[in-house]
Amino acid sequence: TSSDLSKQQISDTLVYISGIVLAGYMNGKQTNDKETLDAYRVMAGSCLQTLMKIDPDSLKFSKNGLQVN
Repeated sequence: TSSDLSKQQISDTLVYISGIVLAGYMNGKQTNDKETLDAYRVMAGSCLQTLMKIDPDSLKFSKNGLQVN
């Protein structure tokens, strides 16, 4: 099992990476830059697959919130 410190480091890393992805995506959205939006969308999908072992194609947002298929 992982130590508490190791778990905290993993959690912190996920927060930092998601913050970078969100900031880049929001910048692309504010500047209406499709190329930037696409790049950060791909980066977010890669992070989901690599770090969390979640297929991004299995996620959908509906009126009820996030759904994982």
